[in-house]
Amino acid sequence: MKNYKIIITVVLCLCFTNVITMQGCQYKETVSTQKENVITQNGCQYKITDPDEMYEVNGITILRTTEQPINGVACIFIVGRLMSEIPYKNGVIDGISKGYSVNGELLIEAPYKNGKREGYLQRYYSESGRLDVKILYNNNNPISGICGSGRVLNNAEIINWQNGYVDVNCTPHE
Repeated sequence: MKNYKIIITVVLCLCFTNVITMQGCQYKETVSTQKENVITQNGCQYKITDPDEMYEVNGITILRTTEQPINGVACIFIVGRLMSEIPYKNGVIDGISKGYSVNGELLIEAPYKNGKREGYLQRYYSESGRLDVKILYNNNNPISGICGSGRVLNNAEIINWQNGYVDVNCTPHE
């Protein structure tokens, strides 16, 4: 179950060349004599191409190649495409995690503080990039939400969201 949490929140990045450009960001692999999986890109320090490169122990995410907690932004690539960017502080998610579609569109932004969702999670329509739904979290619990159309989510929808049923019926707006 913990591996699924890592897979969902991690950004997968697979680079076939030393320098690639994605969504206007340039990724460069660094040359290192140590056994590291480190790259630099606007704050992105880790290139993860396989979810097995990371594992979790007592809530701390460890990079398998260094056996150290991740400290910085992990970029997860699947089949050469950036899928997630996840910020870590001492192995704990802390900051705004981002998830992307296979076409590179931003699908979700989720703020974390010390491993818990805190603040507004925002989910976007992949076709238009417009806001689909915005959910307010307090201490990892969804407490309210609003659709991009302005419709406020009811308590049953918030409870469903908390239980993993994230298919909220927010009608697309023009």
